[in-house]
Amino acid sequence: MHERWSAQPEDVLAEAWGRDALAKVERALERSPKGARVLFDFDNTIVRGDLGDIALLALLEEDVIVRPSHDQWGPLTSSAREVIEQAFGSSDALGVGDDRRAGVVRVLAHVLTKERLVDGRAAFEPSITSCCRGSYFAMAALIDALPLEAREALAIRAWESALATDGDRVTEIEGHRIERSLKPREAMLALRAIAEREGHEAWIVTASHEDLVRTIAPRLGFDPARVIGARPSRSFASWAAVDGAPVMTFDVGKRAHVAHHAEGRAIADAHGHRPMVAIACGDADTDHAMLEDASGLLVLVDRGQPRVTALARARELEGEVAVIRVAPR
Repeated sequence: MHERWSAQPEDVLAEAWGRDALAKVERALERSPKGARVLFDFDNTIVRGDLGDIALLALLEEDVIVRPSHDQWGPLTSSAREVIEQAFGSSDALGVGDDRRAGVVRVLAHVLTKERLVDGRAAFEPSITSCCRGSYFAMAALIDALPLEAREALAIRAWESALATDGDRVTEIEGHRIERSLKPREAMLALRAIAEREGHEAWIVTASHEDLVRTIAPRLGFDPARVIGARPSRSFASWAAVDGAPVMTFDVGKRAHVAHHAEGRAIADAHGHRPMVAIACGDADTDHAMLEDASGLLVLVDRGQPRVTALARARELEGEVAVIRVAPR
């Protein structure tokens, strides 16, 4: 694949993270069998910022909103389904000028950012399980309802707009702050290049909709066929619910999807399998299981999330798995 720099990837990584970090990467790859995977979360890990949030904002602000089918929303409460259905009325698709649009946007924004209805009732039950977060799943369902061409166009529009946006620009939606800019972390891209050169597979495992990230992955040097993301239609068609919610690429669900899609394990066996992972890179508690599986190196973009911060600290004390902590800015 075409690389982004004139310098060697080792120099790019060392300049960003230091020579000690480069040594940890090289040691982890040398100790791992060929074919062991290097796993990357996408939002706030490969890039600074959240493509999923920015794409959602673009959809709500300036795109056609398509109503997902009744059974594709995930663990919405019956009251939340009723409120959303009332907001859409008889319309399955709402253009920018539609009279119902403002009401639908208000309901969806509240449900997706606060996980509650405007009147305070819970929107999801369960809200969080080991394999699903209701708001993430519902956000992906909105993207999944669009035709493939529209999903790809949305990804490109959101990506190009975010790259051109000043890093301090923030939009607040129902109290939830969304940074409007994205910036690739060049050291993460260099890590991908080093790993693949040494015979390892680099995979992106993201809770954002799979097609959003697959569309952008080649621009960052990643193989789009090695992107595993949220895809509600697939979750319902192929995966049995766990703890009353669909299985998506969230925490333990990331592990199961890697076992199935990257290692070819049958879905029935995927939940009990620990994939062969040399290095795992993430930033949030949703990445915990994936980071836990790393046998050589854990790379944490340290945003202070409790479970992954505790995991990194434990690995440092144990001394068998190296840790690189990356500042979020």
